[in-house]
Amino acid sequence: HILALRPGKRKMGVAVLEGRDLLYWGVAGSRHSGEELFDTVERRVERLARTYQPEMIALEKPSPLRLAASWSLSGITNRISETADRSNLPLRVYDQGAVRDELCGSAWASRGELADRIVELYPHLERYRDCASEWEKSYWLAMFAAVAVGVVCGRDV
Repeated sequence: HILALRPGKRKMGVAVLEGRDLLYWGVAGSRHSGEELFDTVERRVERLARTYQPEMIALEKPSPLRLAASWSLSGITNRISETADRSNLPLRVYDQGAVRDELCGSAWASRGELADRIVELYPHLERYRDCASEWEKSYWLAMFAAVAVGVVCGRDV
C-alpha cells in the first residue's frame, strides 16, 4: 500500500493505492492554524497509516510559489516527514511538475488536465471532476493531485 498526500493548509488530498487499485481517496480539511494545524495533520496521517498499513508515504512537494504563499505549508510537510520517520515508513517526495510530466506529458499541464488523466485511469472519479460549482471542483483537485502522486510512486516501486 502507498499512502499518497498532497499537503495544503486548508485541504490535504489523500489517496491509498495497492498496486493499481485505488482503495481510498478524499480530502482532509482543516480550519486550524499554527501548532494545532500541525497536530491535526499528524493525527490524520497516523490514523491513515494505522488503518491502511502502507509500506510508504508518497508526498507532493509544494512548489516554491505555494510555500511562499503559506508559511504553514513548510511546517505541514515537516510534520508529515516526522510522522513517517516515527512510523518507520519510507517517505518519497515528488515534484508536482515531474508528476504532471509523467502522467500528462508536460510539467506545465494544468490541474484540470491532471484530473482528466486521473479520470482516464479511474473512471469512477469522474463525478469529482464534473462538479456543478467551481468551489467543489477546486476542492477535489487536491484529491486528484494525491492520486497522481500515488500512481507515479507505484510505478517507481
